[in-house]
Amino acid sequence: MRVFLGMAFGICVMLAEINVVVSVAPQEYFIKAIAKDRAKVSIMVPQGIVPETFEPSPKEAQIIQKAHLFFGVGMDYEEEWIKRFNTLNASLRYINLADKILSKNNENYTKSDIHTHHDPHIWISLNLAQMQAQEICDVFIKLDSAYKDFYMQNLNDFLAQIAVMQTDFKQIFLESHTKTFIVIHPGFGYLAKEFGLREVALELDGKETKTKRLDEIVRLIRKENIKRLFSQPQFDPATINQIASMLGLEVVILDPLRADWADNMYEIARKIAYQ
Repeated sequence: MRVFLGMAFGICVMLAEINVVVSVAPQEYFIKAIAKDRAKVSIMVPQGIVPETFEPSPKEAQIIQKAHLFFGVGMDYEEEWIKRFNTLNASLRYINLADKILSKNNENYTKSDIHTHHDPHIWISLNLAQMQAQEICDVFIKLDSAYKDFYMQNLNDFLAQIAVMQTDFKQIFLESHTKTFIVIHPGFGYLAKEFGLREVALELDGKETKTKRLDEIVRLIRKENIKRLFSQPQFDPATINQIASMLGLEVVILDPLRADWADNMYEIARKIAYQ
């Protein structure tokens, strides 16, 4: 099946498939939910790499050359590299999903939530997942308008799936052991905001945790009767393991970069809620 790319995208050719690049693995789930087999998806940041400090190698830059769309999430490297990517591929369209969904005068999310200030993990959120799905669908409809009904049906199916997840998560967090959870690196703040939780991170702005902050976190752990701390496979667990050992706490792994987005979101929610 061939796709006609209209002049709105700056090119006018027939394509057998739509080549899409995403910044991180969980985004592939969103693209496939909307476009299914009409999109071939490549992931820019390899598994196991910290996206916040990622620098594309020549190998990663190569995947840009044949791409039609690049869906980003506002990572630092995206802004720094997009001009170079456009040099490699002048027809590439970059869509910064974080900028689009966080700057639409939404009462729950402001410009200060964008990664240049705080947290790029917009996929760790059911509300923001809905908004991203709509944006992705709009892009595909503009690019491939003959399949508008196809994309709209897929969008509606995905939104229905997320609605079920929202109902489930309300129940999960209703039964949560505590409303405060301690993480090694900030990545779950949007999820916390949605469900009335509080994320406290050891690391802030990529800097090592200072002694004063460690003391504050230890006092908070004791006050809130927190029983587990959350590490991530992309970060050195030495500090969080030290605190856990000192206080007799459990260390549990949360991985925000897993590709199986829906299953991973359920796992994250249940672990935070001590289930």
